[in-house]
Amino acid sequence: MEKKDTARERKYKKIYSSLAEIFSEYEDCLLNASEKELILEVNLDSLHKLIEYVELIRSNVNREDFLIYRGVSNKDYQLIPSIMRKEIFSYNPQKVEVDYLEKRILTEFKKQARPYLKRLPRESKWEWEWLALSQHHYLPTRLLDWTERAGTALFFAVEKKEDVKKEKEDACVWAIIAPDQINDTRQTPDSLDGVRLYRPPHIVPRITMQQGCFTVHPGNYMSGVMSWIRGPKIKFIIKSRHKERIRQGLYAAGVNRAALFPDLDGLAKHLTETVENYKKQ
Repeated sequence: MEKKDTARERKYKKIYSSLAEIFSEYEDCLLNASEKELILEVNLDSLHKLIEYVELIRSNVNREDFLIYRGVSNKDYQLIPSIMRKEIFSYNPQKVEVDYLEKRILTEFKKQARPYLKRLPRESKWEWEWLALSQHHYLPTRLLDWTERAGTALFFAVEKKEDVKKEKEDACVWAIIAPDQINDTRQTPDSLDGVRLYRPPHIVPRITMQQGCFTVHPGNYMSGVMSWIRGPKIKFIIKSRHKERIRQGLYAAGVNRAALFPDLDGLAKHLTETVENYKKQ
């Protein structure tokens, strides 16, 4: 029996069709469209165009929906949490394996991280704040980093790489409608029946300044890599030749390392980039 679309699915298909029509009217804008997967690939070559395009998307989605963004340095990177990537598992892991590994490394992180923290995360049944903190410091978890600011996502997409090969890779910024939010933190990540959004409280200044949020993925997430995203998926493609111009636009707008990483590491990296920009003049 053929599956009938729900009211929500019909609504999102209508939004997709409207956006596809709008972007197709721009010259050299719409690169690819997949009606089946509701994916629109859009060419992006400047900061001001991102702002313009985001406003177009916002004006077409419903009020109860809000957008989240993720910037990646390689357009081919998939939306997979770090603990489920091939660098950790060389195969598609079972849920029990993901749950066990994450709990084990998080327990060890909690033991050893305390001396470095000015404020300890609040204790809860499954330490949501500890999980967010560990993810933000690059520990492999089931969380995937997003932001509520398009400009922040753009910064991470085009941030300069010392590796020349990576600098020549095309980047991208994803814009999607956020999944349902976790309102009860007594619920544990390993008990989720689908992907949810977690918006952490103020834990460290970095998360606050970046307006960071996370999608939380069940251990069996790999069974449907993109199926959890409801509604249209906008993938802004950034050609490598446009990265430097976009970086300069972000720099002029005050979106830099010092602003997004309000600590000595962020300041030092920002000043180093300032010197490099001065040498180019």
